[in-house]
Amino acid sequence: MALSATGPDVLRPGDAGYDEARRTWNLAADLRPAGVVRATSVDDVRAAVADGGRIAAIGSGHGALPMPGLRDVLLVRTELHRAEPVAVDGACVRIPAGTPWEAVVRAAAAHGLHVPHASAPSVGAVGFLLGGGLSVYARASGVAANHVRAIELVDAEANPRRVDADTDPDLFWALRGGGGSFGVVTAIELDPLDLPTVYATRRTWPADEAEDALATWAAWTQQAPPTTTSTLRLTPDGVTVATTALAPCEYAWTPVDPAAVLDLHGEPETPTPIVSTHALLYALDLPTLLRHARAPLAAIELRHLGGRLATAPPGAGVTGHVPGAYALRAIATPADADAAGAADAALQRLDADLRSASRRTRTLTESIAPAHSLYDPAAYARLIAAKRTWDPRGRFVDPYEIAPVAASTSTSTPSGMR
Repeated sequence: MALSATGPDVLRPGDAGYDEARRTWNLAADLRPAGVVRATSVDDVRAAVADGGRIAAIGSGHGALPMPGLRDVLLVRTELHRAEPVAVDGACVRIPAGTPWEAVVRAAAAHGLHVPHASAPSVGAVGFLLGGGLSVYARASGVAANHVRAIELVDAEANPRRVDADTDPDLFWALRGGGGSFGVVTAIELDPLDLPTVYATRRTWPADEAEDALATWAAWTQQAPPTTTSTLRLTPDGVTVATTALAPCEYAWTPVDPAAVLDLHGEPETPTPIVSTHALLYALDLPTLLRHARAPLAAIELRHLGGRLATAPPGAGVTGHVPGAYALRAIATPADADAAGAADAALQRLDADLRSASRRTRTLTESIAPAHSLYDPAAYARLIAAKRTWDPRGRFVDPYEIAPVAASTSTSTPSGMR
């Protein structure tokens, strides 16, 4: 059935195509919404929001695992990139919702430009930027969301808006790191990075050299220049270090084009079940990390922070900076329920051994957590105020609810989904 005479089709449980439409990139997320709309235009999104019910919006679905129950929620798959390509001029890159970073990077590279992209080419650019974004150039360029020029969205009244620092400064602030609690984002305008030649490399050491490799990398990060951004992945099989740099350094001597950086980290290329934990660290406990780097965990990843990530620039969004020296993310890829239980237990043991960890950043968090744990208290209070202003009825559902407003207890189906 359609939301309206000209609206998109709603796929409901039992309909052909429903299971495909609800599937996310992270196969561990089992979303079962009341209906799914595949929106390929702003008008599709407006029709879905105008229907009057609760809305959850996702693109690729990399971060969908913590999404709350969707039994009375319409899931909007933002696929505007299918009808509209990335647009690039010399001063701006416009990204339709649903576009993976690979398409953005290649479009920008055709104009000789770089963008603050994720380490995996399949990650949706809009969701990444709404979460703040730790890019592969993060120490040199800061939080990715700080490079957002404007955000186009459909608000709770189904009105399209273009939000920037001049038109709606509080909403613009909240969207850059506050996620999807304030509307359905349909496009983002992004300032490209002014980068010189990029150097990059990936080096791997076997398991019997993991201790030395980890210690050497940890020592190197203490004096590495802010022009470098480095990630170490510790697995049961060994250690891999991926580094991007704006000048030759010990870990990066090879000049590369922007598109080549997409494959540097060796992220999974196809949908995969992933469960994880994450923490921001001020120091590394190397024995603890080595002790936990075994099955059922697939990897413990460490991202070197600092540099321009440490301080929010003027006019930054809610996630204007990321505290700490390292971002840890431990992942497992369980194939079934028994494996998922073992993985969850292993992640809990690692969490228990990271008692000194500071708070998390939304970019890397993909586990159930209260939203206030992702922000400092003053920022979270301001997010609550923004939520009350822009979504007073709590219509927009997000994995990390900002001041969730009690939804109606009614289980009736929204009018357009009957």
